[in-house]
Amino acid sequence: MKPRTTIFLSGVSHEFGSFRDAVEVEIQKKGCFADNQPGFAPDYRTVEEMLRQRLRDADAVVCLVGFRFGAEPSQRPAGARRRSYTQMEFDIARALQKPVYVFISSDASVRDTPKPDEKPEAVDAYELQLAHRPGRNPSRAVPCGRLLSTNRQVSDSVCHQVIHPCIYN
Repeated sequence: MKPRTTIFLSGVSHEFGSFRDAVEVEIQKKGCFADNQPGFAPDYRTVEEMLRQRLRDADAVVCLVGFRFGAEPSQRPAGARRRSYTQMEFDIARALQKPVYVFISSDASVRDTPKPDEKPEAVDAYELQLAHRPGRNPSRAVPCGRLLSTNRQVSDSVCHQVIHPCIYN
């Protein structure tokens, strides 16, 4: 048996980085480990295997899904679908049959404050993200909650819906 429950946190960094950080604090307060990865290696081959290993080690996955596609690995193999890191995390977690808890933002303004140098995403990336959102695509996970307007509300919701079942079930 593992010494403590591990919960992998997923969400586009420049959209929900502070939200993930707030959830991490609450997860740690409950005696669990939060795998909150701030950055990745740029190569598609190395990042996919790294994600697969981290997700294999996790007991559950929390996905914060918004309106940004986010970053994607370079050197995608010919014929491979275009996926952001966050989308890859979701897909790998589902393939590994991990419990995936999805929190969806219904308001594009609920996000971290954009950095001054942040540019709008390309239309094709935005459309890929919209297609990825549960509710728009029936094959996606059913969301367990709506993303609320503050880090504190998100943290409380994750603690109630994710941490408690992972620890006590």
